[in-house]
Amino acid sequence: MRAVPTCFAAAIAAALLCPSSAHAYEDQFGLALGVGYAAVASDNPLPHNGFVVQVEGSLGLDDTWEVRALANYALHVDDGLLHRTSVGLELVYLIDILELVPFFGLGVDAPVSIWDREDTTDAWIDFAGHAVVGLDWLVSREWVLGLEVRPYVLFTSFSDQPPRPADPVWITAILRAQMLFEI
Repeated sequence: MRAVPTCFAAAIAAALLCPSSAHAYEDQFGLALGVGYAAVASDNPLPHNGFVVQVEGSLGLDDTWEVRALANYALHVDDGLLHRTSVGLELVYLIDILELVPFFGLGVDAPVSIWDREDTTDAWIDFAGHAVVGLDWLVSREWVLGLEVRPYVLFTSFSDQPPRPADPVWITAILRAQMLFEI
């Protein structure tokens, strides 16, 4: 009669001592849409403040790693307009703890900028790298709400090269909704 409670207690102890990770993103494909704030964080004549929209696709590699492809469009408004479209790829490390999932990672990007002023329009393309830090809230197994911040370093933009001013730092902060699909 004592064997049953002892086995039951041993099973509970084993479950508590050997917890498994949540695996919220493993073997899942995600599609996300986000909106937020964008800023040119350099001292130059470009318009500094703007808004950004972003589309993101992600693939969970395992319980801690995810690869993401992203495309965004930012509009900075001031005396002129700065349109910036960027495509990029990033690798993200997820700290998968139940409903809240902090993450961080690194990526590479190709931003295209169009500076539209009263008398002229200039366009250029850059090579950039970025870091990302964020927090996801797993609303359900299929839906995620998240906040992410990306500082970009535009490696090809450290000096003034006409027709564009130097703008080596660009920052985005995005709120996003993501839908996850099992694969």
